[in-house]
Amino acid sequence: ICGIVSEYNPFHSGHEWHIAQTRKITDADLVVCVMSASFVQRGEPAVFDKWTRSACALLAGADAVVELPLLSAVQSAEGFAQGGVSVLHTLGANAISFGSETDDIVLLTRAAQILAHETESFKHALHDSLNEGISFPAARIRAAVAAGNGALDDAAVDALSQPNAILGIEYIKAILKSGTDITPYAVKRTGSDYHSTDIKDNVASATALRAALKTGQTMQALSAMPEVCREYVQKQLNAGLSPAFSESFDNALLFMLRRGGREMIRSLYD
Repeated sequence: ICGIVSEYNPFHSGHEWHIAQTRKITDADLVVCVMSASFVQRGEPAVFDKWTRSACALLAGADAVVELPLLSAVQSAEGFAQGGVSVLHTLGANAISFGSETDDIVLLTRAAQILAHETESFKHALHDSLNEGISFPAARIRAAVAAGNGALDDAAVDALSQPNAILGIEYIKAILKSGTDITPYAVKRTGSDYHSTDIKDNVASATALRAALKTGQTMQALSAMPEVCREYVQKQLNAGLSPAFSESFDNALLFMLRRGGREMIRSLYD
């Protein structure tokens, strides 16, 4: 059983390719996707409901889709990965596959080992990098390189600072910390960068599809989905499915924040 921790927000051709590569590389009997539901990382609403996104994954080759609990889904990469690995362990999965800008699993594992056992030198290096104004994920990778005693060279920084590689490291770290018997596999990403908004790319990113849906370019977004998913989503749209975006919640969120005040905000986790 090989697991994929996912959001499929929305499902696109790159996701279909990843499922196919996962089955090929791992020779898995079952490919199970653990997927966030109504809300995704950064707390945004999923652009389509969980049933639509699950159906797309199943149509495109997954054997089952299991829900990632909300309190794991909306966390940072570390909490997201811990939740996903925990669910996969409970399901009896013995492998996990993730997309990454680098498929060097040895490099990713070494970085995860350093991050899983933070030394004093790591903590000092992290503090120094954060004081320079570097983002936390990038600062942490730089600190891991500095604390690695030559185990990671400078060339590793760029590879390990990419969004999918960072998440991949977190999956491996979660495996190491929990002691679960899950083997990690990295599948090298193809097509657009994670944050690319160009819908015309060969394999457009989920970011690009959401941007297209938001601006009413529905047909362009559908064109970047696998054919079986495209037909299904089109039927759902015709039946009344409507994409959701964070702006839809602005008034409600502002009301809650203003009513709750500083004490309520201070009490919120993370």
